[in-house]
Amino acid sequence: RLYAWLLGSDIKGNTIVPESELSNSYEDQSSYFFERYSKDLLVEGLAEILHQKFSDADVEERHHAYLKPFRVLVSLLDKPEIGPRVVGDLFLEVIRAFYSYCGDALGSDLKLSYTQSGNSLVSAIKENRNASEIVKTVNLLITSLSTDFLWDYMTRCFEDCFRPAKRTFPVGKSISPPPTVSELCTLLVFLLDVIPLELYSEVQTQYLPQVLGCLVQPLAEEMEALSLPELTQALKTCFKVLSKVQMPPSYLDMEPTSGSTSPVKGENCEVIIDTKAVIPADEDASFPPLKSEDSGIGLSASSPELSEHLRVPRVSPEKDDVWKKGGSMQRTFLCIQELIANFAHKNIFGAQLAGSREENKCD
Repeated sequence: RLYAWLLGSDIKGNTIVPESELSNSYEDQSSYFFERYSKDLLVEGLAEILHQKFSDADVEERHHAYLKPFRVLVSLLDKPEIGPRVVGDLFLEVIRAFYSYCGDALGSDLKLSYTQSGNSLVSAIKENRNASEIVKTVNLLITSLSTDFLWDYMTRCFEDCFRPAKRTFPVGKSISPPPTVSELCTLLVFLLDVIPLELYSEVQTQYLPQVLGCLVQPLAEEMEALSLPELTQALKTCFKVLSKVQMPPSYLDMEPTSGSTSPVKGENCEVIIDTKAVIPADEDASFPPLKSEDSGIGLSASSPELSEHLRVPRVSPEKDDVWKKGGSMQRTFLCIQELIANFAHKNIFGAQLAGSREENKCD
């Protein structure tokens, strides 16, 4: 009955939308009804639940209330006409609530690590029943999507934060303030430690390398707009992502290629950004991307249900150039070199030049 009400139909599936309001642009009139009448109210209602505060409630009551919104979302995802349409507008709030709820359960034990290991946080969660149950419930929600959705979403959040003028899709719309660089770094580092990355081999071999590339490139381009603390935290976050990346076994077994290891270049000597660049077969043999079966309903960031809302995915299982010559990883390292060079020029050599000029003026 709830689904029927949200989609503007009766329990038999017959539409109750007046003929005068039917839209020819929608093949399915229930989709039209949901987009026009139900979606915004549903998103606002779910956001309100995620923002809930229980200062006067006891620990158990507060804990059960924390689990409720995640379980509601899992139920909504059982209905493809509803769940995927609200995920894109709400998922940042889901991650924010996840971090906040774990912080409430763990207290001072919630300590993020920007090094490779996050064992202290994992141990603290295992020893705390409430935090452990929150993590399990959110993992159920995340695995109800596909393995690439979370990482593609976080990548887009970072890109929109670095380049607000080029925003690709509304992050959270008007239900909450836009995230800062510092907040996104905190959330991503938290997710990298509490989400079981090893369950799907493609997360560490395919998706995280793409995430790293999508972080480093706008970071190098927009470095001037960041404060030194923001830049420092962003670089530490990039290191955290890199520490979780694993080279595919099929690549480790390959014979080293001869010749230059420089990336593929075009006629103007600029690195080719197109991920479909042709790589000579005799220089670097490709290997098929590793994939696993999706859990739950398997809604992918590149699936038809979500593509309308998230557009072309930044992180995708379809990209097969990640470890190729001139591919994502090689372009990422070039961006890192550029970033370090620009930072050194501005903050080290530039500062020294400015200091020497001041000394000359004093003389």
